[in-house]
Amino acid sequence: MRNKNGFTLVELLAVIVILGVIALIAVPSYNNYIKKTKDTKCDSDKEAIIDAAKTCDVEMIYKNGDRIYCKDVNYLLDNNYLNSDYSKYRDNDQNPDSYDKDNDNELNDLFEFDESFECK
Repeated sequence: MRNKNGFTLVELLAVIVILGVIALIAVPSYNNYIKKTKDTKCDSDKEAIIDAAKTCDVEMIYKNGDRIYCKDVNYLLDNNYLNSDYSKYRDNDQNPDSYDKDNDNELNDLFEFDESFECK
């Protein structure tokens, strides 16, 4: 009898088919996991910015009787209400004087994001 070294073609094809089935199951699950992770990070970033704005608002009312600039992410970053991890949300085109404190009728509007908020 001959000494058998290696695998037959059928055995190799069976292994390839099994690996393909595993990949078909694993890849969509992995993609869903990545999407959920990004969504969770986005929600977490929004909450952190809202919390920083609320903290700023309380301090500004206590110190000045105003809530100037607390909605401006640039202001929150520059005055250490947010750490540098959130600098990706910095708006380089925004003028810090553009926040109109006299037009701020409802406190809740100060802390709500519109649909234009983009996670980065």
